[in-house]
Amino acid sequence: MATLNSLYTEATWSTENWFSKKVVDNIFTSNPFAMRLRQNARTLNGGENLNMSMIFDKGDGEWFGEWDTYSAVHKEQLGAGQLDWKMYTVPVVLSHLQLLKNSASEERRFDLAMQKNIVAAKTASDDLGAALFNLDYTNTKKIDSIDHAVSDGTGTSDETGHSATYANIDRSVAPGSTVWVSTIDDSNATLSLPVMQTLWGNCQEGNERPNLVVTSQINFNRYYDLLTPIQRLGSEEMGRAGFLSLLFNGAPVVVDSHVPTVADDSTGGDYLYMFNMNHIELVAHRMAFFNFERAVMPVNQWVHIGRYYFVGNVLCHSPRFQGKLSAITA
Repeated sequence: MATLNSLYTEATWSTENWFSKKVVDNIFTSNPFAMRLRQNARTLNGGENLNMSMIFDKGDGEWFGEWDTYSAVHKEQLGAGQLDWKMYTVPVVLSHLQLLKNSASEERRFDLAMQKNIVAAKTASDDLGAALFNLDYTNTKKIDSIDHAVSDGTGTSDETGHSATYANIDRSVAPGSTVWVSTIDDSNATLSLPVMQTLWGNCQEGNERPNLVVTSQINFNRYYDLLTPIQRLGSEEMGRAGFLSLLFNGAPVVVDSHVPTVADDSTGGDYLYMFNMNHIELVAHRMAFFNFERAVMPVNQWVHIGRYYFVGNVLCHSPRFQGKLSAITA
Protein backbone atom coordinates (compact mmCIF):
# COMPACT_ATOMS: atom_id res chain seq x y z
CA MET A 1 0.00 0.00 0.00
CA ALA A 2 1.55 3.31 -1.07
CA THR A 3 1.88 6.16 1.45
CA LEU A 4 3.28 9.65 0.94
CA ASN A 5 5.91 9.18 3.66
CA SER A 6 6.77 6.75 6.44
CA LEU A 7 5.15 8.80 9.21
CA TYR A 8 1.51 8.96 8.23
CA THR A 9 -1.13 6.54 7.13
CA GLU A 10 -4.57 7.92 6.36
CA ALA A 11 -5.71 7.08 9.89
CA THR A 12 -2.87 8.95 11.62
CA TRP A 13 -3.05 11.83 9.15
CA SER A 14 -6.71 12.41 9.94
CA THR A 15 -6.55 11.96 13.71
CA GLU A 16 -3.39 12.60 15.70
CA ASN A 17 -1.67 15.87 16.60
CA TRP A 18 -2.19 19.19 14.84
CA PHE A 19 -2.64 19.71 11.14
CA SER A 20 -3.59 22.78 9.13
CA LYS A 21 -7.33 22.97 8.57
CA LYS A 22 -7.03 22.90 4.79
CA VAL A 23 -6.70 19.77 2.67
CA VAL A 24 -4.79 20.83 -0.43
CA ASP A 25 -5.47 19.15 -3.77
CA ASN A 26 -2.10 18.28 -5.30
CA ILE A 27 -3.26 15.87 -7.98
CA PHE A 28 -6.51 16.82 -9.72
CA THR A 29 -6.52 19.36 -12.53
CA SER A 30 -8.95 21.68 -14.30
CA ASN A 31 -11.97 20.16 -15.99
CA PRO A 32 -14.35 22.89 -17.27
CA PHE A 33 -15.77 20.93 -20.22
CA ALA A 34 -16.90 18.04 -18.01
CA MET A 35 -18.27 20.57 -15.52
CA ARG A 36 -20.35 22.22 -18.26
CA LEU A 37 -21.71 18.85 -19.36
CA ARG A 38 -22.61 17.81 -15.82
CA GLN A 39 -24.39 21.11 -15.18
CA ASN A 40 -26.71 20.50 -18.14
CA ALA A 41 -26.89 16.70 -18.03
CA ARG A 42 -30.08 14.88 -18.95
CA THR A 43 -31.17 11.84 -16.93
CA LEU A 44 -33.28 8.95 -18.21
CA ASN A 45 -35.12 6.09 -16.56
CA GLY A 46 -33.75 3.50 -18.98
CA GLY A 47 -33.90 2.32 -22.57
CA GLU A 48 -32.01 -0.20 -24.65
CA ASN A 49 -29.74 2.37 -26.32
CA LEU A 50 -29.15 6.11 -26.59
CA ASN A 51 -30.44 7.41 -29.92
CA MET A 52 -30.02 10.75 -31.70
CA SER A 53 -32.80 11.48 -34.20
CA MET A 54 -32.08 13.66 -37.21
CA ILE A 55 -33.13 14.87 -40.64
CA PHE A 56 -30.42 13.76 -43.07
CA ASP A 57 -31.92 14.67 -46.47
CA LYS A 58 -34.18 17.37 -47.90
CA GLY A 59 -37.30 16.80 -49.96
CA ASP A 60 -37.55 16.86 -53.78
CA GLY A 61 -39.62 19.93 -54.48
CA GLU A 62 -40.09 21.06 -58.10
CA TRP A 63 -41.46 23.97 -60.05
CA PHE A 64 -44.17 23.07 -62.60
CA GLY A 65 -46.24 24.60 -65.37
CA GLU A 66 -50.00 24.67 -65.78
CA TRP A 67 -50.34 21.27 -67.50
CA ASP A 68 -47.17 19.63 -66.22
CA THR A 69 -47.20 16.46 -64.18
CA TYR A 70 -45.09 16.14 -61.06
CA SER A 71 -43.62 13.25 -59.16
CA ALA A 72 -44.35 11.82 -55.72
CA VAL A 73 -41.49 9.48 -54.86
CA HIS A 74 -40.79 8.30 -51.33
CA LYS A 75 -37.28 8.83 -50.04
CA GLU A 76 -35.59 8.20 -46.69
CA GLN A 77 -35.09 11.52 -44.92
CA LEU A 78 -35.25 10.72 -41.20
CA GLY A 79 -33.00 8.49 -39.14
CA ALA A 80 -30.99 8.23 -35.94
CA GLY A 81 -27.50 7.64 -34.62
CA GLN A 82 -27.11 5.13 -31.82
CA LEU A 83 -24.69 4.93 -28.88
CA ASP A 84 -24.50 2.37 -26.08
CA TRP A 85 -24.73 2.89 -22.35
CA LYS A 86 -21.26 2.94 -20.76
CA MET A 87 -20.55 2.06 -17.12
CA TYR A 88 -18.07 3.50 -14.63
CA THR A 89 -17.41 3.01 -10.92
CA VAL A 90 -14.99 4.28 -8.28
CA PRO A 91 -14.70 2.74 -4.77
CA VAL A 92 -14.51 4.22 -1.29
CA VAL A 93 -12.78 1.74 1.06
CA LEU A 94 -12.25 2.17 4.81
CA SER A 95 -11.40 -0.33 7.50
CA HIS A 96 -13.53 -0.37 10.62
CA LEU A 97 -10.42 0.32 12.65
CA GLN A 98 -9.84 3.52 10.66
CA LEU A 99 -13.37 4.63 11.47
CA LEU A 100 -12.91 3.82 15.16
CA LYS A 101 -9.66 5.79 15.34
CA ASN A 102 -11.31 8.66 13.47
CA SER A 103 -14.54 8.67 15.47
CA ALA A 104 -16.07 11.95 16.61
CA SER A 105 -13.62 12.87 19.37
CA GLU A 106 -11.53 15.90 20.19
CA GLU A 107 -8.49 14.18 18.67
CA ARG A 108 -10.10 14.12 15.21
CA ARG A 109 -8.86 16.80 12.87
CA PHE A 110 -10.60 15.62 9.70
CA ASP A 111 -13.59 13.47 8.91
CA LEU A 112 -11.74 10.70 7.10
CA ALA A 113 -14.87 9.18 5.54
CA MET A 114 -15.90 12.55 4.14
CA GLN A 115 -12.44 13.23 2.72
CA LYS A 116 -12.32 9.78 1.10
CA ASN A 117 -15.68 10.51 -0.53
CA ILE A 118 -14.39 13.86 -1.78
CA VAL A 119 -11.39 12.10 -3.36
CA ALA A 120 -13.72 9.55 -5.00
CA ALA A 121 -15.88 12.33 -6.43
CA LYS A 122 -12.84 14.16 -7.79
CA THR A 123 -11.48 10.92 -9.23
CA ALA A 124 -14.77 10.35 -11.07
CA SER A 125 -14.72 13.89 -12.45
CA ASP A 126 -11.10 13.56 -13.55
CA ASP A 127 -11.69 10.18 -15.20
CA LEU A 128 -14.71 11.58 -17.03
CA GLY A 129 -12.64 14.50 -18.29
CA ALA A 130 -9.88 12.19 -19.51
CA ALA A 131 -12.36 9.91 -21.30
CA LEU A 132 -14.02 12.87 -23.01
CA PHE A 133 -10.83 13.69 -24.92
CA ASN A 134 -9.54 10.14 -25.23
CA LEU A 135 -7.59 9.48 -28.45
CA ASP A 136 -7.54 5.69 -28.00
CA TYR A 137 -10.70 4.21 -29.48
CA THR A 138 -9.73 0.60 -28.89
CA ASN A 139 -11.22 0.69 -25.37
CA THR A 140 -14.93 0.38 -26.11
CA LYS A 141 -15.85 0.30 -22.41
CA LYS A 142 -15.27 4.05 -22.04
CA ILE A 143 -17.76 6.73 -23.03
CA ASP A 144 -17.56 7.71 -26.68
CA SER A 145 -14.83 10.33 -26.91
CA ILE A 146 -15.85 13.83 -27.98
CA ASP A 147 -12.66 13.80 -30.06
CA HIS A 148 -14.13 10.87 -31.99
CA ALA A 149 -17.39 12.74 -32.49
CA VAL A 150 -15.61 15.90 -33.65
CA SER A 151 -13.98 14.27 -36.64
CA ASP A 152 -14.29 14.06 -40.41
CA GLY A 153 -13.93 10.28 -40.21
CA THR A 154 -11.39 10.13 -43.02
CA GLY A 155 -8.60 8.42 -41.09
CA THR A 156 -6.02 10.74 -42.67
CA SER A 157 -3.36 13.07 -41.22
CA ASP A 158 -4.27 14.01 -37.63
CA GLU A 159 -7.43 11.96 -37.93
CA THR A 160 -5.35 8.77 -38.02
CA GLY A 161 -6.97 6.11 -35.90
CA HIS A 162 -10.42 7.67 -36.04
CA SER A 163 -13.10 5.26 -37.13
CA ALA A 164 -15.21 6.41 -40.05
CA THR A 165 -18.24 5.33 -38.04
CA TYR A 166 -19.67 7.42 -35.22
CA ALA A 167 -22.90 6.38 -33.50
CA ASN A 168 -23.31 3.63 -36.13
CA ILE A 169 -23.35 6.14 -38.99
CA ASP A 170 -20.66 5.74 -41.64
CA ARG A 171 -19.00 9.08 -42.39
CA SER A 172 -17.05 7.76 -45.38
CA VAL A 173 -20.10 7.56 -47.66
CA ALA A 174 -23.21 9.68 -48.26
CA PRO A 175 -25.33 10.72 -46.48
CA GLY A 176 -22.97 10.35 -43.50
CA SER A 177 -20.14 12.02 -45.41
CA THR A 178 -22.24 15.17 -45.86
CA VAL A 179 -24.26 15.49 -42.63
CA TRP A 180 -22.20 13.69 -39.97
CA VAL A 181 -18.71 15.20 -40.29
CA SER A 182 -16.97 18.00 -38.42
CA THR A 183 -14.64 20.71 -39.71
CA ILE A 184 -11.06 19.64 -39.03
CA ASP A 185 -8.01 21.83 -39.64
CA ASP A 186 -4.92 19.64 -39.41
CA SER A 187 -2.67 21.86 -41.51
CA ASN A 188 0.02 22.33 -38.83
CA ALA A 189 -0.88 25.99 -38.70
CA THR A 190 0.44 28.71 -36.46
CA LEU A 191 -2.39 29.84 -34.21
CA SER A 192 -3.76 33.13 -35.45
CA LEU A 193 -7.02 35.03 -35.41
CA PRO A 194 -7.63 34.36 -39.16
CA VAL A 195 -7.09 30.60 -38.64
CA MET A 196 -9.54 30.59 -35.73
CA GLN A 197 -12.06 32.72 -37.63
CA THR A 198 -11.96 30.38 -40.64
CA LEU A 199 -12.75 27.40 -38.40
CA TRP A 200 -15.48 29.40 -36.67
CA GLY A 201 -17.06 30.33 -40.00
CA ASN A 202 -17.07 26.71 -41.14
CA CYS A 203 -18.92 25.71 -37.94
CA GLN A 204 -21.50 28.47 -38.30
CA GLU A 205 -24.79 28.27 -40.14
CA GLY A 206 -27.64 30.69 -39.54
CA ASN A 207 -28.03 31.13 -35.79
CA GLU A 208 -25.97 28.00 -35.10
CA ARG A 209 -22.45 28.86 -33.97
CA PRO A 210 -19.82 27.66 -31.46
CA ASN A 211 -20.44 28.85 -27.92
CA LEU A 212 -17.47 27.29 -26.12
CA VAL A 213 -13.79 27.08 -27.15
CA VAL A 214 -11.71 24.54 -25.22
CA THR A 215 -7.98 24.16 -25.54
CA SER A 216 -4.70 23.41 -23.77
CA GLN A 217 -2.77 25.87 -21.62
CA ILE A 218 -0.16 26.41 -24.32
CA ASN A 219 -2.81 27.37 -26.89
CA PHE A 220 -4.59 29.58 -24.35
CA ASN A 221 -1.30 31.42 -23.85
CA ARG A 222 -0.87 31.77 -27.61
CA TYR A 223 -4.38 33.17 -27.97
CA TYR A 224 -3.77 35.55 -25.05
CA ASP A 225 -0.72 36.92 -26.86
CA LEU A 226 -2.81 37.60 -29.99
CA LEU A 227 -5.18 39.92 -28.12
CA THR A 228 -4.72 43.54 -27.14
CA PRO A 229 -5.21 44.40 -23.45
CA ILE A 230 -8.68 45.80 -24.10
CA GLN A 231 -9.70 42.49 -25.77
CA ARG A 232 -8.67 40.34 -22.80
CA LEU A 233 -12.15 40.04 -21.37
CA GLY A 234 -13.47 36.89 -19.74
CA SER A 235 -16.76 35.03 -19.54
CA GLU A 236 -18.75 35.92 -16.43
CA GLU A 237 -20.35 32.46 -16.40
CA MET A 238 -17.03 30.61 -16.44
CA GLY A 239 -15.60 33.08 -13.95
CA ARG A 240 -18.34 32.27 -11.46
CA ALA A 241 -17.35 28.61 -11.81
CA GLY A 242 -13.76 29.50 -10.95
CA PHE A 243 -12.23 29.23 -14.43
CA LEU A 244 -10.17 31.95 -16.09
CA SER A 245 -11.38 32.60 -19.62
CA LEU A 246 -11.03 34.88 -22.62
CA LEU A 247 -13.64 35.51 -25.32
CA PHE A 248 -13.64 34.75 -29.04
CA ASN A 249 -16.65 36.06 -30.98
CA GLY A 250 -18.45 36.21 -27.64
CA ALA A 251 -17.73 32.57 -26.74
CA PRO A 252 -15.57 31.76 -23.68
CA VAL A 253 -12.13 30.32 -24.38
CA VAL A 254 -11.05 28.08 -21.49
CA VAL A 255 -8.21 25.75 -20.57
CA ASP A 256 -9.03 22.10 -19.96
CA SER A 257 -6.11 20.04 -18.71
CA HIS A 258 -7.43 16.96 -20.51
CA VAL A 259 -7.23 18.45 -24.02
CA PRO A 260 -4.58 16.58 -26.05
CA THR A 261 -1.31 18.48 -26.39
CA VAL A 262 0.25 16.04 -28.86
CA ALA A 263 -1.61 14.86 -31.93
CA ASP A 264 -2.25 11.18 -32.48
CA ASP A 265 0.17 10.84 -35.39
CA SER A 266 3.71 11.86 -36.33
CA THR A 267 2.90 15.46 -37.24
CA GLY A 268 2.51 16.53 -33.62
CA GLY A 269 0.72 19.68 -32.54
CA ASP A 270 -1.74 21.00 -30.00
CA TYR A 271 -5.55 20.86 -30.04
CA LEU A 272 -8.24 23.52 -29.94
CA TYR A 273 -11.95 22.64 -30.08
CA MET A 274 -14.88 24.85 -31.02
CA PHE A 275 -18.03 23.35 -29.52
CA ASN A 276 -21.67 24.15 -30.13
CA MET A 277 -22.93 23.03 -26.74
CA ASN A 278 -26.54 23.14 -27.91
CA HIS A 279 -25.81 19.81 -29.63
CA ILE A 280 -23.58 18.08 -27.05
CA GLU A 281 -25.02 16.56 -23.91
CA LEU A 282 -24.17 14.19 -21.12
CA VAL A 283 -26.92 11.60 -20.71
CA ALA A 284 -27.04 9.43 -17.60
CA HIS A 285 -29.35 6.89 -16.05
CA ARG A 286 -31.33 8.51 -13.25
CA MET A 287 -30.38 5.70 -10.85
CA ALA A 288 -26.67 5.78 -11.73
CA PHE A 289 -25.61 9.40 -12.12
CA PHE A 290 -22.58 9.08 -9.85
CA ASN A 291 -24.92 7.61 -7.23
CA PHE A 292 -23.41 6.03 -4.12
CA GLU A 293 -24.18 2.45 -3.11
CA ARG A 294 -22.85 0.80 0.03
CA ALA A 295 -21.73 -2.79 -0.36
CA VAL A 296 -22.34 -5.57 2.15
CA MET A 297 -19.38 -6.02 4.49
CA PRO A 298 -17.27 -9.04 3.52
CA VAL A 299 -17.78 -12.05 5.81
CA ASN A 300 -14.04 -12.40 6.46
CA GLN A 301 -12.87 -8.79 6.60
CA TRP A 302 -13.82 -5.84 8.86
CA VAL A 303 -13.96 -3.20 6.15
CA HIS A 304 -16.55 -0.81 4.75
CA ILE A 305 -16.84 -0.55 0.97
CA GLY A 306 -19.01 1.78 -1.05
CA ARG A 307 -19.03 2.70 -4.71
CA TYR A 308 -20.08 5.56 -6.91
CA TYR A 309 -21.66 4.43 -10.19
CA PHE A 310 -22.21 6.17 -13.51
CA VAL A 311 -24.15 4.70 -16.43
CA GLY A 312 -24.51 6.89 -19.50
CA ASN A 313 -22.67 8.44 -22.42
CA VAL A 314 -21.92 11.74 -24.15
CA LEU A 315 -23.99 12.46 -27.25
CA CYS A 316 -22.94 14.81 -30.05
CA HIS A 317 -26.19 15.32 -31.96
CA SER A 318 -24.65 17.37 -34.76
CA PRO A 319 -20.93 16.95 -35.49
CA ARG A 320 -21.19 19.37 -38.42
CA PHE A 321 -21.55 22.31 -36.03
CA GLN A 322 -18.31 21.33 -34.21
CA GLY A 323 -14.74 22.11 -35.20
CA LYS A 324 -11.17 21.28 -34.26
CA LEU A 325 -7.66 22.56 -34.86
CA SER A 326 -5.67 19.38 -34.37
CA ALA A 327 -2.09 20.26 -35.26
CA ILE A 328 -1.20 23.73 -33.99
CA THR A 329 2.58 23.99 -34.01
CA ALA A 330 3.22 27.56 -32.80
